Amino acid sequence: VLRDGWSPDHGGRDWGNAHSDLMDCLLRRLLSLGSERSKERPNGIAILATGGYGQRVVAPYSDIDLTFLVDRDDDPVILRETFRLVMDVLLSGARVKVGYAYRHINDIGAGGLDHHTQTALLDARFLSGDRALFDRFDRTYPETLHVADFLFRKEFERSKVRARAGESPFVVEPDLKEGAGGLRDFQTALWMAQARFGKSGDALWRDLVRRRILTHEEMRLFRQSREHL
Repeated sequence: VLRDGWSPDHGGRDWGNAHSDLMDCLLRRLLSLGSERSKERPNGIAILATGGYGQRVVAPYSDIDLTFLVDRDDDPVILRETFRLVMDVLLSGARVKVGYAYRHINDIGAGGLDHHTQTALLDARFLSGDRALFDRFDRTYPETLHVADFLFRKEFERSKVRARAGESPFVVEPDLKEGAGGLRDFQTALWMAQARFGKSGDALWRDLVRRRILTHEEMRLFRQSREHL
């Protein structure tokens, strides 16, 4: 039904949000089934959406990025059963590629995460499981982020990619994702602002205007451009 509803006039973020919501419902149900079959409650376990899925912008055929966050030192049956269900239903059944990570909350607090993991976790969103564990993560993770290092690494990463994809947006076949002025430049600007100011979503936009980093008109154009991409 979602694919049938895709059109140039009804696409972009609205469609990506609807697709993400559908995946949310599916993953919550899979954790519920894992709990029923293992006869265990998801105490000390939380499933997080990360990356583009964390932003609720899952496009057709996009990967689904998940983080299994735990505060347990055992090997819980519920987690193994849920992981098996996720792989069977999404990867084998629906042919949706799943990227996943397994993180202990103590590893988050200790810092030392690689740059790509830090970026993915900036967009982490709670899906199901132990909400109190996610709240701990949400408080702990920003405190472990070395902001200056993150900003320099992110800008260095973009400069290398732009050198490959082209430094100008005025090309015959522009790379809409990685090229100059493309989607990744937009996302990078927001990731850097998130890390610098500690806010996300609408709260971040309001803060950027309040700090006079963007005007109201620039914010409108920024969001309009994102929707176009």
